[in-house]
Parts: sequence; structure tokens; C-alpha cells
Amino acid sequence: MIERWQMSAAGSRKIIAVCRQVKREIVDTYRVPDAKVVVIHNGVDHERFHPRRRWKEGSEIRDELGIPADRPVVLFVGTGFRRKGLDRLLRLWNDHELEGVCLLVVGNDSRLSSYRSRCKRKEIVFVGTQPHVEKYYAAANLFVLPSIQEAFGNVVLEALASGLPVITVAGVGPTDKMEGELKEGILADPDDPIELKRKILRFLDPARWSSLSQQARQLAETFSWQRYLDEVENCLGNILARRRTDEVCQRVHTGYVNRHFR
Repeated sequence: MIERWQMSAAGSRKIIAVCRQVKREIVDTYRVPDAKVVVIHNGVDHERFHPRRRWKEGSEIRDELGIPADRPVVLFVGTGFRRKGLDRLLRLWNDHELEGVCLLVVGNDSRLSSYRSRCKRKEIVFVGTQPHVEKYYAAANLFVLPSIQEAFGNVVLEALASGLPVITVAGVGPTDKMEGELKEGILADPDDPIELKRKILRFLDPARWSSLSQQARQLAETFSWQRYLDEVENCLGNILARRRTDEVCQRVHTGYVNRHFR
């Protein structure tokens, strides 16, 4: 009830959505006029999440976890494993084509111990929640988030800023701007294990990785917090200007009525 009121003409002058998919859902669900919803993407800390961390911090994490420097690492970061699509990933790790590829899982879940007991292979590593998650991006070669449900997906943006190619579902915020090779990482059918496996193998290809990593960082640099704040400020400024205009028009109209019809 509260949400319906917020989306109504009386409840808000403008609605800010974090990505185009969220905007479509708002417009379709609440019959909100398209022009009322503005998309403003989140930003990312470009210094905390940076490719240069690979050489020191990434190597330290690999040493700590016993992962050889030459072993490809696929990273998953998320809390609530099922909703974030971890089960879609885990079912691939019995495939011989992914033999030698490490799956590094960062995050928490109410059934974490159950996941650990089911996945005792040395190629699958659960590290729980980590306060310095940037170090784990630095230790990886590829980020995969095949979510069942996702709004913006800040972790996708963190991975891109860290120079990691990303495989994820359509509609996640950063996919709004994905072009070229990076766009290949958007899953057409997240429930298709063959598609997911093929994309993982393609994005881990050493011949492509350097170019993909550079493109990932370049894309992330367009998602700055300064740009975010500027767009929010501009949106609020336009609302205030429109409100003042409406108030002036109302005063003029009231004055006209008082003069001519009383």
C-alpha cells in the first residue's frame, strides 16, 4: 500500500531507478508515466577497486588459499547464495572442461555449512564474508553472477572496476552500458549450463583476457560517484524549479480569478 502511494502522482514528483530494468518494472507494475522515472546508475570507488591490486594483494590471497599463480579463478560474491545464482555455477564444477579452474565463493548464506559439506572439492573454495573484498577481486580472472533476481548488482560494478570481465544476467545495472566483447557476458538463458560454461571458457581464454580486462575497467570508469551525485543534484534541481514555476502560475491564476470574478 505504501509503495503504491509512493508511485502515485500524489506520492512523488519524480522516481529515481538504478537501472533500465527497474524503470520498466515500475512503469509496467504501477502504470507510472515513462517521463516520471529517471535512471541514475550507482557509482563505484575507482581506487578501492583497481586492477593494480592484482600484483600484490591478489597474489597474497592466492598464496593464503593455496591457489597456484597460473590457475584460472572464477569469483562469485554475494549473500543469499540461491538468489544470487550460486547453484547455477556449482553444477558446472563436475564438467571436465572446467578441470583446473578454481571457483572462489565470497559471501554468506544461512546454509553456508551445508554448501561447504556438499562441495568438498579443492577447486571450490568458500571464504565467507570478507571486509576487504577488493583483495579477492584482485585474485580472480573472471567474475560470474548468474542471479535469479537482481536490481543493480554493485558487485558487478566492483568487478569491472577491478579489471575483471563479467558474466551475469540481463538487466543488471552495469549491463545497460555494456558494448562489444563485454556484452557477450550477458546470459541469454541463465538456466542453460552449456551457455554458462561456454561463456566462462571464452572469457578465461588468455588470448582475449587482457583486452577484456581493459574494456572492463574503462566501462567502470564511466560509473563514478561524482557523476551519480551530479545527476541526483540535477534531478532535484529540476524538481525544485518546476515546483517554483507551478507556485508562480498558481499565484497568477489566483490573482486573476480574484480580480475578475469577485
